[in-house]
Amino acid sequence: MREELRWLAGTLGEVRDLDVQLGRLQAWEQEADEEGTGSLGKILDVMKKRWAEARKSLLEVLDSGRYERLESSFAQMLRRGPGAERELAQSDKGRDPAQEPITAASPALLLGRYRKWRKAARRLDETSPPEAFHDLRKKGKRLRYALEFVSEVYGRPVQRLVKPLKALQEDLGQHQDATVAADFLRELGTTTGGTRISRGAAFTMGVYSERYAREARVFRSGVLRSKPFRALASGKEWKDFEKAIKDARKSQGNGSGKTAG
Repeated sequence: MREELRWLAGTLGEVRDLDVQLGRLQAWEQEADEEGTGSLGKILDVMKKRWAEARKSLLEVLDSGRYERLESSFAQMLRRGPGAERELAQSDKGRDPAQEPITAASPALLLGRYRKWRKAARRLDETSPPEAFHDLRKKGKRLRYALEFVSEVYGRPVQRLVKPLKALQEDLGQHQDATVAADFLRELGTTTGGTRISRGAAFTMGVYSERYAREARVFRSGVLRSKPFRALASGKEWKDFEKAIKDARKSQGNGSGKTAG
């Protein structure tokens, strides 16, 4: 399903990015002087046209046969469950992994996602490109969602990891929004889809593109110095969580362990 979900997310993401950019520019328009308001108004007109085109494409996607097939196939997959994978695992090992206690099934998955996140975090510095920070955000989301799934099993140690991950995800999300907006305005200043704009408006696009780019640089610097980033990258909170994992596995013999299925 991954390729189809990526196709759908790309269509949804374009409209969402334009929503964010329109909201920010409208706020700046209210703060600007008379000259700035006029230039921003022209930029907003161009962006609203782009938004309308993107939304039209989105509605076409949601009405398409491809989306209908995706929806149907995904529903069938959920109803079937991981049957093929389960049968393969049973033939290889003689047991059904879905019947394992979650305390036995989850540690390897969680550790793998944490190692990927920490490896990406350790590669970052002030000179790292925006794409590296966005990659860290994606790895952090995968780790966070996996941790939240087992939060009832491991309790407070999970929250000590999830809390900084959420804070970091927020900062990295704002960084990504600023990066996308800077690139979009830079492109919009030279390619407006046939819409004529004045030199003044094009110049203003450049000014605000640089403003977004500057914001992104500030976010990158702030992330590396932030308490959530340092806490997660140091590994201390993870070591505490590993202790909770070991304690949970020891206690699973009392019959209270949940199963992965």
